[in-house]
Amino acid sequence: MGHYSTLIGIRPSQLENKFGKYVSEILFSEGITDFSFVDIDSDFHRLVNHPGIIILTRCHLKFAEIDKFVSFIRNGGRAIIIQPSNYLAEALGLEVKKRVSLQPYILSDENHPVSKSLVRKTIQCHVPVEQFDYGNIKQNMEIIAHTYKDRRIPQGYPAIVSYSLGKGKLGLFLYDLPKSVARIRFGNTDLIGFPTLGHWQDIHSSDLFVAHVDEARADIPQADIHCMLFSNLLQYISPFPIARWWYYPECDQKSAIILRSDDDWSTPEQFETLREAVEKRNGHDTFFLVKDTRLPDSEVKRYLARGHSFGPHPNPYSKEEDPYFCTAEILTEDIIAFKKRYGRDVKTCQHHCGTWRGYMELIPTYVKNSVRMAVSYVSALNFFHTYMTGSSRPMRFVDQNGEIYDCYQQSNQSYDDGSVTDILTKNPELEIEKVRDNINNSLKYHYSPVGFSSHPVSFATYSRRFVEGVLDIAVRNNMPILSSDEWCDFTDLRNMTKLELTSISESEWQFQIGSTYKGKLTAMIPLRGKTKPNKVQIDGQDISYEIAEILGNIYIMLPVKTDSIGKTKRVKISVNTQ
Repeated sequence: MGHYSTLIGIRPSQLENKFGKYVSEILFSEGITDFSFVDIDSDFHRLVNHPGIIILTRCHLKFAEIDKFVSFIRNGGRAIIIQPSNYLAEALGLEVKKRVSLQPYILSDENHPVSKSLVRKTIQCHVPVEQFDYGNIKQNMEIIAHTYKDRRIPQGYPAIVSYSLGKGKLGLFLYDLPKSVARIRFGNTDLIGFPTLGHWQDIHSSDLFVAHVDEARADIPQADIHCMLFSNLLQYISPFPIARWWYYPECDQKSAIILRSDDDWSTPEQFETLREAVEKRNGHDTFFLVKDTRLPDSEVKRYLARGHSFGPHPNPYSKEEDPYFCTAEILTEDIIAFKKRYGRDVKTCQHHCGTWRGYMELIPTYVKNSVRMAVSYVSALNFFHTYMTGSSRPMRFVDQNGEIYDCYQQSNQSYDDGSVTDILTKNPELEIEKVRDNINNSLKYHYSPVGFSSHPVSFATYSRRFVEGVLDIAVRNNMPILSSDEWCDFTDLRNMTKLELTSISESEWQFQIGSTYKGKLTAMIPLRGKTKPNKVQIDGQDISYEIAEILGNIYIMLPVKTDSIGKTKRVKISVNTQ
C-alpha cells in the first residue's frame, strides 16, 4: 500500500461490522481503486499512523483505542467514520441523543460543496440513522445531508457531517452506509419467497422491492446517490488528490445503453432484424440463447465476428418440477452445455422468465460456473423504466451476512416482454418519452447507464418503434450501445486497474497505473483551489486532456490505454498552484 492510499479499518470479529468490507464495492463503483484494508484487532497502530485518509467502518473501539484515534485526528489526521459508536462520537465532540431515526430519508444540503451538485430530492436510507446533536463543535459543523421522517418532513438531525478537530478533519456518516446501499440494491429480506407484483406465480427478484422502494423516488438511483456522497466526501476530506476512473471508456460519454436480448425461440429472421437495427447505431448486443435455439451455429459465428456476444438462456421450466427446486441445477447444466457447444466462456447470464430463489440463493451457482455478471434484476411492471434497485451500475452481490460474491448485479430498467406488450403497442411514443426523461436526468445529475433488453421476437412483432426510439436517443446523446458482455469486461477492467498517487509536490504530481486487463479508460485527476495543469505525460509522452466539472469537482480527464498486460504506466502532471 502506498503512502497516499486510502486505508479502510474493519473489525470482522464484531457483528456490527459485517458490511464493513462492502465499502470496497462502493469505492469500485465510484472508480477509486487505490485502497487497502487493515484489521483493527491485529493492527490498530497502522490505522492511526497512516498519512493519507482513513475510513473507519462501523465498529466499537476500546477506550484506549478511542484516545489514540482522537489524538490522531487532533494531530492532523483525516478520516471518514461510518456510524461511530456512542463513546467515539462523544470523544469527537458530538452530543449523543440515545435515539435513532428508523427507516428515514435523507436530503443533501444544497449549499455544501460535497452535496450541492447532486439530486435535490430526499432519498431512502433503509437503515437507522443515529441521532446526534452538535455538542461543543457546533461552530465547526458542516451539514452535508439532513435526516427526514419521510419524503417531506425534516427531523432536525444531521445524517452526514464534516468538521475540523484540532489540526485534523472528519467526515461522519451517521448511518451504516454500505448496509444501506446493499439493502437498497438487493431488496427486502422479509419478502423472500412471496409473489408481490400480482402478475407471476413464481418468484422474481422484483418481488423483493414492492413497498420497499418508494415509487415516488424510483426515478432516482438512490443507492448511487449514497455512493456519490461518499466519494465526494472522501475527496473533500483527503489531504491528497484521490484519482479515480470515469464511469465510461471515453470522457465525453455521460451515459450508455447496456443491451441484452433473450432468445425465447425467436426465428433467425427475427434475430437478423434486431441485429441490423443495433448495428445501424454502431452498437453490439449480447444474445442469450435457449438450449434448442433456432439460430444456427454458423449464424452465431457470423454474429461473433461482427462484435456481438452470446450466453446461455436456461429455462427453469424445462423440467416438470417447481422452479424453486430445479433452477440452480438447470443453470449449471445449460452453462456447461453452452460452453461445450460454442467453446466460449459465459460472462453474463439471464435465465428464461427471470424466476428467482430466496434473496440471492442462485448467485453461488453463478459464481461456481464462473459467470461474472447476473442481469436478472428487471424493473418489472410497477417499476418499468425506473431504478428499482436504486442503481443501474454494476456492483458485486453481498448477502445478509456480509459475504461478498464475485459476481456483479447489473439491473435492467427498460425492456420489451409479455408483461408490457399492450403498453408498447398502444403508445410507444409515451414510453420513449419516459426513457428520454430518465436519460436527460442521468446526463445532468448522476451519469447512470440504462439497462435495456429486447427480445428478437418482440422487436420483430410489436416493439420495434419503442426499441429504435430509445436507441436513437442514445445515439443523439453520444451514448455507446454496449453489449452486456462488453460492459462486464469494462467493469472488470475499471475495477482491477489500480490508479495510485505516488508522489506530490507544489509543482508536480506523479501517479502509477497498473493493470492485468487490456482496454480503454479515462482517468480523473482532481484539481483543488487554483491548481492548474501545465503539462501531462504518460511514460514520458505528452498527452492531450480535457478539464471537466463532475459532481461539483474539477478534474483532469485523461485517456488511458492499458495495452500491455502487466505493464505499469507512469503519469506525470506539472501543475501551477498560483
